[in-house]
Amino acid sequence: MKVLKVNDRRVAEKLRMRLLRKGMVVAEVYKEDDLKKDFVKKANVVLFVKNEEPQKRLTL
Repeated sequence: MKVLKVNDRRVAEKLRMRLLRKGMVVAEVYKEDDLKKDFVKKANVVLFVKNEEPQKRLTL
């Protein structure tokens, strides 16, 4: 498991999409406590987004 710290939400989203296209399992966390959870340990790459709230998407 590799942990990548990212400061920008948009950069994290682009990086996540690139890694998913390569077939890697990616987890995105916003708190350090979430790094210790089991589902995160199964990921190949963990994106730790600092100082940002999770992206809120509108659903219609």
